[in-house]
Amino acid sequence: KEGNSRVPEGLARHSADRVLLGRAVRSVSLIEPFSGHPPLFAVHAASATAAGGANDSSLSAISDAHYDAVVLAAPMGLSGISLDDSIPIVEEAVEEPLKYQTTYATFVACDGVDKKYFSMKHDEPVDLIFTPEIASLPITSIGLQGYTPTDKRHVYKVFSRTPPPDSLLKEMFVNISTITRVDWLAAYPILRPMAHWPHFRFRRGMYYVSAMEAPVSCMESEAVGARNVAHLFMTDFVARGAGDAADADRQDGQKGHDEL
Repeated sequence: KEGNSRVPEGLARHSADRVLLGRAVRSVSLIEPFSGHPPLFAVHAASATAAGGANDSSLSAISDAHYDAVVLAAPMGLSGISLDDSIPIVEEAVEEPLKYQTTYATFVACDGVDKKYFSMKHDEPVDLIFTPEIASLPITSIGLQGYTPTDKRHVYKVFSRTPPPDSLLKEMFVNISTITRVDWLAAYPILRPMAHWPHFRFRRGMYYVSAMEAPVSCMESEAVGARNVAHLFMTDFVARGAGDAADADRQDGQKGHDEL
């Protein structure tokens, strides 16, 4: 009801870990292990805002620390994160880099859909309108999203491949009061058959939550990926404590695929 963004916001709010907003991870590198210690990782971050500066103490704290494990929870093709050459990159497990679909979402508060525009004759309220995937059509779908909290006006969500002009919206809807636009330049990956799935584990200590982004992309698959990564991390952590850490490295291309 309140949007998908409420899920990560809730997870961050309930997390016992420190959450740093406005910072972006730029790269992850592998550090040569100390004697008798498994490899460690260094995370290099920068300010994600124009107001951020080099004197940000939190950035120094991130970059100066060494980590036993790193979990990447953003799609590699969109994150802008570079990995050390010693760390396999997830795109090596797929045939080519992912391509993402651009979608424009337009929210219209109005009295309703103009049924003359859509050649509708009945007086029933319109909840959904779908169109075939034809480039000449200005929209892909229209859906009733809800109602405004004060005057209970209809709020419709319009999906399209290009931004619909206000003049077109005025033809489609009756008595528009507000128009809100959201441009999703990478709304979701363009799905395609795959011969190989990406790895959930790049190597022991380096995990990738979005490994299912390529073959199937949705919030539910991200939740499955996160659970999978948690199990893999615990398996590696226990193996390391038992002195079997070397076995985990040999399972990179196998067990990481089979934990679903």
